[in-house]
Amino acid sequence: MDGKELHVAILALQGNFIQHAQLLQRCAKAINVHVHTTLIKHKKDLKNANDLHGLIIGGGESTTLRTLLHTEALFNPIQALLEDHEFPLLTTCAGTILLARKIVHEIPAYPNFIRENFDINRNAFGRQTESFYARLPFTPHTSASSLHKKNKENSPPSKTSTKTSTSAQSTNENGAKNIVQDSKTHSLFPKTIEGFFIRAPKFAHISQQYKILTHYRTEPVLIQRSRSLFCTFHPEVANDPTVHLLFLLQILQGVS
Repeated sequence: MDGKELHVAILALQGNFIQHAQLLQRCAKAINVHVHTTLIKHKKDLKNANDLHGLIIGGGESTTLRTLLHTEALFNPIQALLEDHEFPLLTTCAGTILLARKIVHEIPAYPNFIRENFDINRNAFGRQTESFYARLPFTPHTSASSLHKKNKENSPPSKTSTKTSTSAQSTNENGAKNIVQDSKTHSLFPKTIEGFFIRAPKFAHISQQYKILTHYRTEPVLIQRSRSLFCTFHPEVANDPTVHLLFLLQILQGVS
């Protein structure tokens, strides 16, 4: 992976966009890639949209986000990006609402982005005072073996680079969980991930083309289609890098 450079945009109208950027950098360091992040606040911030490898749309308040997307003239250029159904996208909470085909019992004043095939029920996990933290079972569909294979193909063996990689992967920053959890299986992913549910939505309908990566009780809360991931919770509030790491690996699968 040495030398790979990725350009990821983060919608920065509301929500924890700084935490998303920090987690991307942490994960990039662990797998030895370079990630340039662009915070999208105005239309001019998307002037290099054709150079993007992925986009993160995080949380906030979905009605306000929709309004800001239109007043800042961001809706149409982002929708143009999403015309490519394989373009990697990570959404959390309100961001996932904005990608829903339909919002249950609601007709918003401004439209959602058109691309995905799932329906959403807003605030279905409860109001602000009913927010909660949870540890969730995690079943990723990208294994470390595919990453190690790509590393072998793209980088000559180096004792120095191996040492750097191990150090980066083993670093536990700010008390958050390590990226590498299971040295016996060399898995990059833990068996559980952490997240906060803050006025969180629920998936009301999910097309069969999506893979369910984790549940809270019986409710799917993280799904994947192609190289895109859609969360109803906030992994960035828990400072858990797992979802962002999986997102970067999905992007890398499409980078030659």
